[in-house]
Amino acid sequence: MTLPVRVATAMQESLGVVSALAKVYKSTHFNRDTNEWITPESEVIHDKIEQIEVEQNLQNGAIPITQEELSIKVFGRRSGYVTGLGLRSSSSSRSIVGHVNNIKYVTQLEQKVQEQADQIQEQADQIQEQAKGIEAANNKIHELVEAKEEQGRTLASVMEYLKHQGYTG
Repeated sequence: MTLPVRVATAMQESLGVVSALAKVYKSTHFNRDTNEWITPESEVIHDKIEQIEVEQNLQNGAIPITQEELSIKVFGRRSGYVTGLGLRSSSSSRSIVGHVNNIKYVTQLEQKVQEQADQIQEQADQIQEQAKGIEAANNKIHELVEAKEEQGRTLASVMEYLKHQGYTG
């Protein structure tokens, strides 16, 4: 889903979300004196940063994109360097933070799976109750059909008796 840049920017502003990458990039590629981007491509890149972030955050149940992931999506991967933000932190602290984020994400996924399993079980119970109700209704219909047939046989028998007795009415 692509949003027009103005819409994406407006949504970010209304949500109060402006990424660090977008701020840093704008501060280094936008001339406040002339109120212009240093190149037309700079504005396109800045808009792309905002658009990717908005699209990621609009997804249902989305985990906000990290600034590093955002940088990689926009500028590509460079070892030891986050384009637009400079050198990244050491790999040991990055892996600990990444591990904690992964644990949180996995925990959230496990909770969602459990919620869905509970919903499925609840729906299965409801279906079973409905099936019992349908079976009871079918049994009642069968009883009524048999009673109607018996009534028809009885009426036919009475009519036969009356005809035999000479009733012509």
